[in-house]
Amino acid sequence: MRLVVLLLFVFTQSVVAQPLIDIAALNYSYHRPFKFTNNESAILQYTNAFLTLPIKSGNNIFIINPSFDRFDFRFHQQSKLYMSGQLALTWQHQWKDKRFKTAFVFIPKSISESKYWLQEGSYQLGGAILQSYQRSEQLSY
Repeated sequence: MRLVVLLLFVFTQSVVAQPLIDIAALNYSYHRPFKFTNNESAILQYTNAFLTLPIKSGNNIFIINPSFDRFDFRFHQQSKLYMSGQLALTWQHQWKDKRFKTAFVFIPKSISESKYWLQEGSYQLGGAILQSYQRSEQLSY
């Protein structure tokens, strides 16, 4: 098992594991040209930026999470640029019984080719309601 974990660290480009919230991040990835058997090549670029703004108010936490993604693919005289932007809004409520929390999440998103970005038909709406329960401290397992 140790060998598998060591190999994962050696052969992966990045490993991310943390119990914290990243307030902001900017990621850029450039993949060297892929060579095909007919001497053509393809280039991939990826850019990502996001911001997390938690705001505490009494028993409530409001989280504003805008993000932007850009994926650029170039292959044999053609270039495709895809972009995505979203503004996730979260409201987490702590109930009077401290073991219960409820989070309401609303996620509007636009994703498409760059020439159609932010036009009608490129929008997606999503959401979730998450209920969490903290087990008793006296419970042993």
